[in-house]
Amino acid sequence: LCMFPDGKQLPENEVGTRAHGGVGYLSWRTGALVVPMRITGIYHMSLWEFLTRKRTAKVVFGKPLNSSDLFPGVSQPSLEDIKAAVEKAVASIKTL
Repeated sequence: LCMFPDGKQLPENEVGTRAHGGVGYLSWRTGALVVPMRITGIYHMSLWEFLTRKRTAKVVFGKPLNSSDLFPGVSQPSLEDIKAAVEKAVASIKTL
C-alpha cells in the first residue's frame, strides 16, 4: 500500500507540509512496517512525457520503521501521538 502523507501529490519542496495521520494509525493498528519512500520528478508529468521518456522519475527507499519505532512506549496512542509518528516518518522522507 502506498500512501502520500499529505493526502495527494505535491511539489517536491512542499512534501510533508500538510501530513495527515492515516499512515501512523494504520501502522499502530496493524503493526505493519512503514517504508519511507521519496518519489521525485513526477509532479505534473504528463502521460506523453512518461511514454516518450522526456522526463525521469527517481524512487528512493528509506529504512523501514516499525510501530515500536513510531510509538515508543505507547500502548494506546492519542491523536497527538499518531501525528508525531507521521512527523517522524515524514522527517525520514525529507532526508532521502
